[in-house]
Amino acid sequence: MVVIPAVSKRESRQFKELDARLKTSGMTANLCIFTYDRINKRTLIMIYGIGVDLVKIERMKEAHEKWGMRFFEKFLTENELAYCFERKEPYPSISVRFAAKEALVKAIGSEVFVNLKDIEIVNNEVGKPSVKANGRLAEFFREKEIKRCHLSLSHEREFGIACVVLEI
Repeated sequence: MVVIPAVSKRESRQFKELDARLKTSGMTANLCIFTYDRINKRTLIMIYGIGVDLVKIERMKEAHEKWGMRFFEKFLTENELAYCFERKEPYPSISVRFAAKEALVKAIGSEVFVNLKDIEIVNNEVGKPSVKANGRLAEFFREKEIKRCHLSLSHEREFGIACVVLEI
């Protein structure tokens, strides 16, 4: 675990105490970042993990040409397939969804096996993407008390990229 250094000895002691509480609760994290509110004496933010993945869009197109829809059905839900294939060019959307799932797996670390179909990338009414956790992933989020999953997706000509930040 990496902890952002504190400013004073008192804050340093408080960070060490929090770190000890996390360890005794069985919580582990790839990266744990938090700030301490000195006035209210409480932790403000904790980052459980961060993941990033980059996918070549052409790779998704080639896989579709070679294996057809069976390839996508292994990792995309029915809703995700419908969303992607209602677009004129589905491969950028497919690529960023695959990248998002891989980035989320990286943010979790090796603590649990997650079926990629348990991770569903949905968009709200204005198009902002988010993660809908199902199955084992939803259980894992509850166990580790992961409150938010921040997601950013982007694609440009050849590549799709995703960044995931898990917040406790």
